[in-house]
Amino acid sequence: MYSIVILIKEIIIKILVFLIKGYYFLFKKDYYNKHHLEIVWDNGNLRASWFNHNDYVVLKESELNETLLESDPEEFINLVLSEAKNCNFIIFDCGDDERFVQFWLGDGEIMASWPIIKKTNKLGKYIYPMLGVLNELDITQRPTKVGGLIRTKYQYYEVKQERDFKDYQIHFADNIDEATRFTTVIFTKVFKQDLDKLRFKLG
Repeated sequence: MYSIVILIKEIIIKILVFLIKGYYFLFKKDYYNKHHLEIVWDNGNLRASWFNHNDYVVLKESELNETLLESDPEEFINLVLSEAKNCNFIIFDCGDDERFVQFWLGDGEIMASWPIIKKTNKLGKYIYPMLGVLNELDITQRPTKVGGLIRTKYQYYEVKQERDFKDYQIHFADNIDEATRFTTVIFTKVFKQDLDKLRFKLG
C-alpha cells in the first residue's frame, strides 16, 4: 500500500514537471522561440495551423507582400500593424535603410523605437521634427513621479539613455490608427519620401 502511494506521488510529480516544462516551452516570454496557432476559414472549412516563430514570420510576410502593390500605402501600414501584431517587430522604410520607422510588438503593445546611434543611422538629425509630429498627435513625454505616483497618459513617449545610444520609445498602446498616422507623417512630412516605395520587414 505504501509503495502504491509513493508511485502515485511520483507520477503526479512527473506530470506536474511535464506540464510546467510544456508551459515554459509554449508560453514563456522567449521572443524568438514562441509558437503561433493560426485558425482561418478556407473554402468554408475551419483550418488550424501551428507554426514556430520563424515560419510564422515568413507566412505573414508572404501574405502581406501579396497585398502591398494593390493597397494604398497608408492603409497598408495599418494592415501590417494589425496583421503582424503577434510578431516581435516591424520595420518600415521607403528605400533608405538609414531612415526608417520601427515598432516593437513583442510585449503586447505597439511601441515605436527611434534609436539615435552615432554614425549608424540618420535619425538623429530628425529628432525635433519627430517630436513635432508627436506634439501634433498630442503624445507627450511621460512625467516623472509626482507625489509618489507615476501619472501616464494612454499614449506617451519616454527617452531611454544607454551607453552607446539614445532611444525615443513611443507607446501607442493598441492604437493602430495613431501609429499609422505617425508613420505616414514621418515618411511624407519629415523624411519627405514617396510612400509608393514603401517596404517592410517583420521579425
